[in-house]
Amino acid sequence: MGRLCHLPSVFANTDHYGQTSTTGQCVDCHMPSRTYMGNDPRRDHFFRIPGETSHRAKTFAAGRSRSVNPDLMTASLKAAKNAGALVSLDLASFTVVEQSKAILEDLIEKYVDILIANEDEAIAYTGFNDETRALARLARHVKMAVLKVGARGSFIHHENRVCRIPAQGAGTAVDTTGAGDLWASGFLFGLVNGYTHEKCGRLASACGYEVCQVVGADIPAGGWFRIKKILEE
Repeated sequence: MGRLCHLPSVFANTDHYGQTSTTGQCVDCHMPSRTYMGNDPRRDHFFRIPGETSHRAKTFAAGRSRSVNPDLMTASLKAAKNAGALVSLDLASFTVVEQSKAILEDLIEKYVDILIANEDEAIAYTGFNDETRALARLARHVKMAVLKVGARGSFIHHENRVCRIPAQGAGTAVDTTGAGDLWASGFLFGLVNGYTHEKCGRLASACGYEVCQVVGADIPAGGWFRIKKILEE
C-alpha cells in the first residue's frame, strides 16, 4: 500500500495529490495518519476517498486504535450479537477513551461481553486509580473484564470472582509493539477453545511477553515453541 498503486505518469504528481501528500504515496491521502499516546503515529485502517473523511466520527478501537463510523460499528455489533457471537473490546489507548467515552459507554453496555484495558485506559474509562474499584467498574456491564497491570500481570473479573494472572518473564521488554494485540489474541484463543480462565490468562501473558522480547510484532519460532508448551499442559 505504501507504493504508488496508480500509474506514476498520471498520479505521482502534485496536479493529482496537491499539497496533502509529502511523498506521492497513496497512503498519504487515502489512509491518513494520526498520533496516539503522544508518540505513536498510525495509519487509518480504512481506505478512504480524500475529502470524505471530515464527516466521519472518530470512535474507538475494537482491538487497537482505529477510526470508525459509529453507525457502522453499531450495526456490526448488532449483527454479531444477533449471530450469537461474544463481543470483545480492547479499550486501545487512554486517548481513544478520553475522546470517545460517551460512545464507548453506550456500546459497551449494549453489546460488549469481554472488556480489556490496561491501567491508563482503566483510569480514563472508570475514573478510579484504585485497581480493585477500576476492575469492578469495568465489569459492571460485561460478562468478563480484564485489567492488565504491566510487569505485575493481569486480573480477570468474571461472575464476581477475580483471578490474578502473573506476568511472564522478568518484566523486561525490548519493544512493546504488538503487545496488546498478542495478549488479547492469546486470551481469546484460550476462551474459544474452552480453557480455564487461568490458562487463558497464562497464554495471553506468554504471547504478550514473547512479542516484547523482539523488535517488531513478529514472534520468532522459539517464542511460539514456548507458547505451544502452555497449550500442551
